[in-house]
Amino acid sequence: MQNIQTDKSYKPVDGTIADLGQKLSADVSDVREDLNSLKENVSALGQHLKDEACAKTSELKDLASEKLEGVMKRGDESLKFLDDEVKANPRSAIAVAFAAGILANFLLRR
Repeated sequence: MQNIQTDKSYKPVDGTIADLGQKLSADVSDVREDLNSLKENVSALGQHLKDEACAKTSELKDLASEKLEGVMKRGDESLKFLDDEVKANPRSAIAVAFAAGILANFLLRR
C-alpha cells in the first residue's frame, strides 16, 4: 500500500472542544439570565394587571352604587305618586287593577 502524504496540518482537537465547551457554557448562562429576566417581567406585568383590575373594579362598584341609589330614589318617588293617585281616585285605581288582572290572566293562559 501506498502512503498518502498531505501538506495540510491539523490542529489538535482538544483545544477546539474546550473552546466549544466554553462558548456553550456562556450561551447557556446567557439563556438562563434571559429566562430570569423574562420571569421577572412577566411577574411585574401580572402585578400591574392585577392592580389595574382592582382599580377598575372599584370604579365600576362606585358607578353601580350610584346607579342603584338613583333607581331606588325613582322607585320610591313612583310608589309615592301611585299611592297619592290611588288615594285621590280609588274607583279608577280599582278599575285599572281589575283590567290589569284580566289582561295578565289572558296573557298567562297562552
